[in-house]
Amino acid sequence: MLVKLLVIGMTLPVIANERPSIVFIYSDDQDPTAIGIDNVELKTPHMDRLLREGARLANSFVTTPVCSTARASLMSSRFGTELGITDWINPRREADHGLDPKIVTWLELFAEAGYKNGLVGKWHLGTADRFHPTRTGFQYFMGFRSGGTTPKNPVLEIDGQT
Repeated sequence: MLVKLLVIGMTLPVIANERPSIVFIYSDDQDPTAIGIDNVELKTPHMDRLLREGARLANSFVTTPVCSTARASLMSSRFGTELGITDWINPRREADHGLDPKIVTWLELFAEAGYKNGLVGKWHLGTADRFHPTRTGFQYFMGFRSGGTTPKNPVLEIDGQT
């Protein structure tokens, strides 16, 4: 179903000769009440506006509740078992384990349709250069390749530089 929706989203703008901007926000372990629209104690006006004006996937599911496997499945529309990613990618394995760049991702399909794709934030699908986000359909990456970092003074990669 995901592929059908993406194909429709890509072909209709081409016919109309216009491409809508698409912002896809994906977070790890986010409780449904972690944003203001669902919890009056929180003030998240920008996220609330995106949810009101955009598409809200309020009843969504992942193939697994583990970040690396869920991310790999999201990127490729395939199960983690098909990709060889069945658990979070442990820091001891990040250099030799990740999302194989030979796997076609929906971001590569978007790029072929003329979109410029960027990733800002956590990658966690391999730290070696061969697993870099720019090898899977992103033209821009700013964030960190490993599984986690500190929120205070994090070390980030911007345009290929740490």
